[in-house]
Amino acid sequence: MKKFLVLTFLFSIFFMSCQKSVLDKPFNPILYKTEFTQFFKDENISNKDAFLINYSIIRQRDYLGYEVEGKTYGEILEMAKAYHQNGMPVNETYDEVEYQDNVEVTISNIKSTFLNKSETSTAKVKNLKFKATYKNVSDKDVALNLATFIINGPFKQHLMTAGYETNCKILAGETMVVNYVVNSKKIRDNLFYGKTSKIKRLMIDDIIDNMDIQLGGLTLDKNTKYYEECFIEDLVVEPFQLSSYKEMYPNKNFNAKMVNGVQTVHRGPRFFTKEDTDKALNYK
Repeated sequence: MKKFLVLTFLFSIFFMSCQKSVLDKPFNPILYKTEFTQFFKDENISNKDAFLINYSIIRQRDYLGYEVEGKTYGEILEMAKAYHQNGMPVNETYDEVEYQDNVEVTISNIKSTFLNKSETSTAKVKNLKFKATYKNVSDKDVALNLATFIINGPFKQHLMTAGYETNCKILAGETMVVNYVVNSKKIRDNLFYGKTSKIKRLMIDDIIDNMDIQLGGLTLDKNTKYYEECFIEDLVVEPFQLSSYKEMYPNKNFNAKMVNGVQTVHRGPRFFTKEDTDKALNYK
């Protein structure tokens, strides 16, 4: 009996030592729903590792120049870490825009937040929220009319362009802080557009936490006679325009081209103008 127990114990040790980490398994879209849950039970995979693997699988498109089919989850993770650190080897172009240098813009405090779905609804919707600090570095007052931001994902590639209107005066040498939001569903729509598989596992909070947001462009009015200062730091401003991949790339054709040996895709305007300025600003 004692010998049997010893053999059973040794067999258990041998069996556990032979069990593979999920990282050793090849990616299989059919099994992914189950294996995704195993990421969080595997001691070799951190939560950030799980996020990077998942984002790589969700983000994969042929025009982005990488594949996940035929790779193990470990190989996908190493590739994802490199893309997270250095970006993907894909060039992105935009319509040219003239920058105005009277104002310095700092973007910070990128996070997810819940807001009411509408003014008449108590239902909550998850949003990307970020803060822009505008510093008037000139010796004269200016008014900020429009600002557009490029929202890049964790692999430093475009996910969305968002345009906002403020029409607020910034005194010479002073700063103004504005909080902006984007409905996370709009980000999801772009992220999933062109994805042929039915994989819909998405860690949106981690995507937002790893976003990089850059100024696309802005317009200033130096004639500030009819503007007032805006003290809106405790409010949020919603966009008047968002880029939609469905509209930009009909039939899921991203029109990527090789330019000087680098895969290149055009992302449309870097800055949104606003023809119809009669709409009231949407503050919450």
